[in-house]
This record gives sequence, C-alpha cells and structure tokens, in this order.
Amino acid sequence: MVPIDRTVRGDARRRPSITIGRRALCRGATRFVPGADGTQPGPHRTPANGSGCTRSPRPVRVRDFVRQRTTLFPKGIRTHRTGEQRRREREPIMMRIIALVIAAAVAASTLSACVSAKQAACGDNTVTATPSDGQTVVLIDASNSVRADGKGGTAPDYADALKDAIAAAVARNDFVTVGTFDGSPSTVDFPTENYVTKSTRNNEGHQTEDAQTARTCLANALKAALAQEPKSSGSDILAAVDMAREKLAKSTGPKTIVIATDGVPTTGCADLTHVTIGDQASIERVVENCRPSLRLRPNLNGITLEMIGIGRSASDLSQPTYVQLSWLQDLWSKLCEVLKTKEACSVSTAPIKSGTDRRRGTEQKSADPVVKYPPDDEGYKTANGGVAFTLSADALFSPNSDRIKRDAEASLVGIAQQIAGRKDTHVDVNGYTEAQADEQLNLDLATRRANAVKNWLNAHGVTGTAAHGSAGTAPNCHPKPQNDTERQCNRRVDIVATK
Repeated sequence: MVPIDRTVRGDARRRPSITIGRRALCRGATRFVPGADGTQPGPHRTPANGSGCTRSPRPVRVRDFVRQRTTLFPKGIRTHRTGEQRRREREPIMMRIIALVIAAAVAASTLSACVSAKQAACGDNTVTATPSDGQTVVLIDASNSVRADGKGGTAPDYADALKDAIAAAVARNDFVTVGTFDGSPSTVDFPTENYVTKSTRNNEGHQTEDAQTARTCLANALKAALAQEPKSSGSDILAAVDMAREKLAKSTGPKTIVIATDGVPTTGCADLTHVTIGDQASIERVVENCRPSLRLRPNLNGITLEMIGIGRSASDLSQPTYVQLSWLQDLWSKLCEVLKTKEACSVSTAPIKSGTDRRRGTEQKSADPVVKYPPDDEGYKTANGGVAFTLSADALFSPNSDRIKRDAEASLVGIAQQIAGRKDTHVDVNGYTEAQADEQLNLDLATRRANAVKNWLNAHGVTGTAAHGSAGTAPNCHPKPQNDTERQCNRRVDIVATK
C-alpha cells in the first residue's frame, strides 16, 4: 500500500504530498504517461525552485492510488474524501439550510399573525368596492342617553345587538362601513369604511375561516366605535341617516343602513323634547315638521333601513311604557314613509342586552336634553281635544282576572280627579287583550276588565261612562306582535274622556 504523507506545511489549504517508496512526488506534478502493463511512470517535472523533487524512474500503479483514494489532477494530486468525510462536511451546510427553512417558516407565521391582527382591527382594506357590490352602513348612537351613568346604571349593549346584522352583511359579502353619531351632522364619524367581507379564496373551508375573521374584525370595529365619546349634545338620527345615504350614493348594488339607537332625537326636525310621547296627534306634528327638510334631500328609495333598540335608553333615565314604545315605533314608521323606504324599513322595540362598559362623556357640551315620558295617570291630549289615559292590564289585574289590584287604585284615583276637574261629558273605557288564545275568551276577558274599571270610576264620582271590550289590536300596537313587549301593548285598558 502506498503510504500517504498528510503533513500540511504552511497554508492548510495546500495539497498534501504523496510519498512513493523513498521518493516524494512533487505537488506540482502535471501529467503521467500510461505504460503498456497498466502502470504509470512517476511524474516528470523538475521543480523550478530546485528543491528535492526529482524525476522518479519507478513506475507507479494506478490501483495503488485508487486504494489510497487519491486522484491525479492536471494541477497536482488531491486526496479523495470518503463518504463519511463528505457527510460530515455536508452536516454544517444542511444545518444551515434547515435553520434557514425554520426561520422562513417562523417569519411567515409571524407575518400571518400580523396580517390577522391587522384584519381583526379592520385595517386590511386593500380591495376597492365597485358600484355593483353590496354595501352596509352601520350607525351607532353615541349620545349620552344610551350610556351608563357610572353609578350602577346600565345602557344598551349595541355590540351584542348588532351581531345578527353584522353576520347578515358578511353572509351577503357586503362591504361594511361603521360610523357613530350624536347631535350634529358635522360630528358623524366613520372610523371604519368599506371593510371587505368577501373571501378571495376558492376553498370552502378557507371561505368559512375568512367569514369568521370578518365577523371578528367587525365586532372589534364596533367596540372601537362604541368607545368614542359624543362630540356634541343630543342626537339627530335623521341627519345620521342622511350621512349614511351619502356613503351609499354611488352604489348600484344592494344597500343597507342599520342604526342602533333609542329612537329619541333631541335635535333636528324630529326633536322630541317638547312633544307629548303617546299623543297620536304629536306624531303628525313631528312628521309635518320634518317633511320640508326631508323633501330637499334625496330619498332612501332602494335602501333597506333597519332600526334596533328603539325606546331602550340608559336605565337611570325615564323609561317609556309599552304604549309609548309603540308610539315611538309608529313615529319612525311614518318617517320611513317620508323617506320613501317604508317597504324596506323595520323598526324594532324589542329588548336588547344591557351593560355598564359604555360610560357617559364628562364634558358639559355633551350633556343631552331631557325627554320625559308622561306617567300613566298623567294622560295625553287626543286629536279632538279630549284626554286619554292608558293603563297596563298587568298592573291593574292578575292574570285572567277582572278584579282590580289594591295597589293599582292609586293611579285610578289620580285619573278620576283629572276627569272630574275637566267636566267632560262622556268617558269611554276600552279593554284589550292579546290575541293568543281563543278569540271569544279574549273578548269576554277584555269586556269584564273594562266594566270593572267603569264601575270603579262610577264609584269615585265619574259619571257618563261606557265600557267596551275588544279582542283585536289596540291603538298604536303592532298588528303582528313578535315579542312580549309588543304583546303587552294589547294587554291594557284605555280611558278616554271627551266633551
């Protein structure tokens, strides 16, 4: 076997010399001439520096080099690396490659997380809405009348109340805009505009993920909007609706405005601070007051308007009775007619979840004007100059009973005194019940309750009374009640005194 001198002198990168017998082959050997017997003579070169490298007359067998894993190159002789050596040399390279792949994966994951966080904050609006795309504008009442007082009171939780509307907008692939309003058109703000809810991916599973991301994002946008304090006092709902209409002006696709509010404007043409809520004639006065200004604005034709939380103000403020809730519902239905969107206008007085997170603004400029709901025994004026009182049957009677509760007589005493002071000549007592059971049974119960109130008034000095029972829909009540609040509107007794 040919011994190999692996001693490296000087630069470690220099090729090692190979010792054959007693002679050393020069590192500068250039070529070999093969012999007839399969051997090669030694390298033929005389070094330029006159060192000990001389011509070797001894033939060298190629197989001896092969056994020692050596190769002769034009520029010299280099030792071959074994498989183990090559594997060891590759290990650092492979480790670096693996490290780079892992780093790239971590970077991609971090970038994805950043994008998800950006989307969750509604900041990823990279797609521009086209006129044919569906669009939804969500408006949130920022006035103090729908904020908690910070002393244990509660206020409407609009983030929860708007969940269904947001889910519907995402299901329609609408572009969604979120805004807030208070008492001035100039302070209507849209912190989130044209958020993209449509998925750009084809896989159904990915589309489901994108829809969930959109719902989460918009829920966060609602919370951010709810955190904004009012910039002016009161609330002008019609002005906010008009600003939302402007956002939808260029759209030719499906258009929706969803507004979460207590439905009690205190500025603008529909200001209710000087209106008797519950008085039917007052609705006509408000509508006529707004009609001229609404005629100057483009109508809402082709726009679906959804109103949520009507009559649901902060808990420490005056609360409407079920009849007054129906009055507010009737008012906005009439205003929808003027806005030319009655066919696609829904006004909900259904209860909504309440919370304490949303506190009132501390600045005096944001204080709201007060709207009072008259108590049951105060009454309101009728169109023909009379006076009407609406009493809850639940407050007057036990279920399915026509016996007046003792604690309900205080309200009847006040009503009797007012009627006697007016010297009205005729008093009608009208009983109503909800139309959920047998119609004849409802009519019988309504009539018996009306007679019970009539007899009580007669016994306390009110004469000229007449009792009537009805199993149909009471005035200002929803013809097809969807919840207990709307059904309660029909469980009542009205006392109407006229001259």
